[in-house]
Amino acid sequence: MAGPGPRTGEAMEPESEVSEAEVERQQQQVSAAIDITARFDEAIGLKENVKKRQLWTRDQKVEHLGLRCQGGAEANSADVAAPEPRDGWDPARDIIKKLARLPGSMATRERLAIIFVCPKYRWSAPLIE
Repeated sequence: MAGPGPRTGEAMEPESEVSEAEVERQQQQVSAAIDITARFDEAIGLKENVKKRQLWTRDQKVEHLGLRCQGGAEANSADVAAPEPRDGWDPARDIIKKLARLPGSMATRERLAIIFVCPKYRWSAPLIE
């Protein structure tokens, strides 16, 4: 039975997609990565909530730590979409517009932006680098 192709939506024969050996190799790599992560988490006193595991493909976005990211492209590729906040950029833009109408110096507004805007999208950055 032919299924849709990975990007074009055209029908492909299952034999032409990926060999069983390649699927097995990738499954072993995923299992090894999960084991390494579990050992690290245990060493620092964390425990994974396996109910929150997500299986996703390169064409899907995943939400993690309040950010929406899309994986699958090479790290240095122009195809990599920048992470964006869970609620998008509109909440940060709204706060910036309100700050522009406040009385006071530009330096005061800059400090308020650092306090109220930056945390909306920067709090998780050290955790994902």
